[in-house]
Amino acid sequence: AAKETAKDVEKKELKWEAVKCSGSAPTASYGPTITTASHPEHGDILLVFGGVRHGGYQGPINDLRMLVPAPASSDAADAPPHQGPGGGGEGKTDSMSGADDDDDDDEPSGGWRWVDPRQDSSVVVPGMGVDNGTPRAYHTATWLQAKGGGGGGRLLVMGGFSEGDPLLHLEACEIGHGPFKWSAVDTMGTAPCPRFGHSASLVGPDASRLVVIGGCTGGHNHKGNGTDGHELRDVHILTLAPGEDPLWTSPMMQGVPPRGAVARCHTAVVVGGNILCFAGGPSFALSNSLSALDTRDFTWKEVKQAPASQAPPRERHNPICVPVCGGSEVLVFGGWRGEELGDLYSLKFGTLEEGQHPHGTSLSCKPPLAAAQQDDEDDEDDE
Repeated sequence: AAKETAKDVEKKELKWEAVKCSGSAPTASYGPTITTASHPEHGDILLVFGGVRHGGYQGPINDLRMLVPAPASSDAADAPPHQGPGGGGEGKTDSMSGADDDDDDDEPSGGWRWVDPRQDSSVVVPGMGVDNGTPRAYHTATWLQAKGGGGGGRLLVMGGFSEGDPLLHLEACEIGHGPFKWSAVDTMGTAPCPRFGHSASLVGPDASRLVVIGGCTGGHNHKGNGTDGHELRDVHILTLAPGEDPLWTSPMMQGVPPRGAVARCHTAVVVGGNILCFAGGPSFALSNSLSALDTRDFTWKEVKQAPASQAPPRERHNPICVPVCGGSEVLVFGGWRGEELGDLYSLKFGTLEEGQHPHGTSLSCKPPLAAAQQDDEDDEDDE
């Protein structure tokens, strides 16, 4: 491959675009989850669940919406119909059929559509009776792909808070042909304490272990004097064996994460055999710590960051981390630090030439631009 220089990196422009969506959008909220998933009819989709509607972390909701690619054809009526909202059984055709969209003519081909799927439930919510999942925010929602292909699977929802109380409330939404089906998940072993702002990461060659890290025992994410709860640094494993109740265990840990790491509202991403954790903490003790948990022996590892011309992201909580380039690079976006942030950083493992993945005893990372600049300097020295 040709050698990549700083000028080449600068030419790689990332472009933000507003996404126009038709259909029944979810209720405006903050603290929801958005999860990649698959559907037997619509293929790759996004699932948006929960959040709170009002200030002060009040007004939790249990809205669930699918965001699906719109049909490439202008004849949206050929799309498979879904049913109306929330298990009401009215048989109302939703936006996938195009029957209730007023702006279809304005939507470009290949856009996106919100779908409010029909849902059934056996979940009993205190004070509400049977409902489509417990209303909550600052939870985790993990997609468990069905075996054998063909699309479909389960959305596993855990933790968060609701009306000032932390939750555990492990619930699953079965997604396939027909209505989505909510149910409470029975487990064995000793479950972790209720929490919000934790992370939940699927690991293992068969993605059969859900690793839950940290978070906070509080019932909201108030700032300053209103902060409550204890910041957590614990690690739990939920083993998802086919045909058996999920089993909670607590691994024997080696090492400790950096001070301030894996507290409330940190972010985590699986890279190789490691879970990379970044940022988090209460408003008065925000962190930009970068740590890695090796899931083969459950050892916290040092992340060695190479000197660079650009400083790492500032302290924050609630950033988004997304692996790209096959896991050799992670994009870090936004979060909160006294105000909402909209900055974007790239964290690359190894140098541009080596393309190293973090499978060793320590992680080494270098911002791409800094690495490319070093390459240019080396070229000049060679000349």
